[in-house]
Amino acid sequence: MTKQELDKLVEGKLEGWSFMVLSLLKQSMKNKRVTLSKETYNSLVAQVQSRSGDVAAKMLLSFHDSGRMRDMNTLRFKKRPPIEALEEFVRNVGIGKFNYSPGYDRGTIPISQAKAINRIAWGIAVSMQNNYQHTPGKWFNKTFFSSINKLCDEIATAYVAESGKHIAANFKK
Repeated sequence: MTKQELDKLVEGKLEGWSFMVLSLLKQSMKNKRVTLSKETYNSLVAQVQSRSGDVAAKMLLSFHDSGRMRDMNTLRFKKRPPIEALEEFVRNVGIGKFNYSPGYDRGTIPISQAKAINRIAWGIAVSMQNNYQHTPGKWFNKTFFSSINKLCDEIATAYVAESGKHIAANFKK
């Protein structure tokens, strides 16, 4: 088996694995409730790079640090959180996700969307005032590093199969 064939084999396996690991990480984020701002979830990207120098192929996995800090930290509120931040949260989530606006009967919609956003934000702020804590689950290390073993196994199995074909072809000559 030539070096180019091996590089192509590794790159193909890495490409398939990158799609799998992205979907596993995103599912893990949903399961562990790490999608508070969805910044990390939306910025998660994997890119496979072809051979360069002595490295056969490599995958770059990235996400924005700002989203990571916002989504992965434990949030504790001893005082009322800033209304502006909660209004931004309500805008990101969407008004349709909330059952009603505080101060209005269920099914009654405030005249303006800005007023509805403000009312919902104030409702959240008041409910968070009493020592509220949001602790997202751990989603990255266990999911990512356990999937690396699968990748190594796939590459080794494919390499053995391809090498076996080449050895068999050489014996026939």
